[in-house]
Amino acid sequence: MKKMDMARVEYLRRHGFKAELSTTDKFPKGDVIIARRLPKNFLAKLGEARALETSDPNAFDAFMMRLDVLAAGGQPKGFDRAEYGDGWIKDDYAEMTRRFIARAYEETLPVEATPEKPTALNAGQERPEGKNAQKQVTEATFADHKGRIDLYVRARAQATGKTIEPSQLGSVIGAIKGRVLRNDGETPSSIRSGVDAMMAEMGY
Repeated sequence: MKKMDMARVEYLRRHGFKAELSTTDKFPKGDVIIARRLPKNFLAKLGEARALETSDPNAFDAFMMRLDVLAAGGQPKGFDRAEYGDGWIKDDYAEMTRRFIARAYEETLPVEATPEKPTALNAGQERPEGKNAQKQVTEATFADHKGRIDLYVRARAQATGKTIEPSQLGSVIGAIKGRVLRNDGETPSSIRSGVDAMMAEMGY
């Protein structure tokens, strides 16, 4: 059943929803899919970003840096929200960045589908090695903070004499995690430099 549910989650994601499978004891089945419709132009913007990733990697890196800052609740310099249109919230920017997680860090195999074949035999198959890879790269990137992103964020804020509200901390950690998991093949120091630049853009 979990494999079928993950196939449904992937189907929803490909059709303009943010979707995730949550395990709960509130229902007899135990699992529930939580989905939210994304902005109407989300898939179009995602397509533009994927095209940019191929055509101009440097411009793509700058584009993703802005998204990371927006996902963390910040305001990039010179950014015009009209570029995306009405209705975008920070969680939408975060979802956009999550769509670029490197294959090595994915916890499930994606659905390899076409309009004629909406699901695939391997849909929803779990990849424990993906979760292990996430843990390893995070620990290596933040080794000076015991491998913990939260300690890193608090240290950056303290160094600049600022505080991060508890309500904002989760968004910042999520944005950093997304940035780390996009960079398969880069060294931990290179990934850390990118995270440091993102925090500097936010004033930390």
